Amino acid sequence: MKDKREIIRARKAFRRSLKDEKKFLKKGKKEVKKQKKNSAVLDEKAWKKEIKEKLEEMREASKARVKQANEDYNHILQNS
Repeated sequence: MKDKREIIRARKAFRRSLKDEKKFLKKGKKEVKKQKKNSAVLDEKAWKKEIKEKLEEMREASKARVKQANEDYNHILQNS
């Protein structure tokens, strides 16, 4: 039973981390696009390039955190 509980907790934590990452990316996109509204003086090409860079950084960070959560989940499954 103890192993089963650990697996269930790990699965919930893994799913929660995926859900949190989706929220994080969505919020980040909104914040980046909001910057454009606040300063209409920005050059459109430079702004789009900056957005792409910021979103790519956020995606890479998100992928790293998801990978870590996946490794933790698999480690718990293997040790159970």
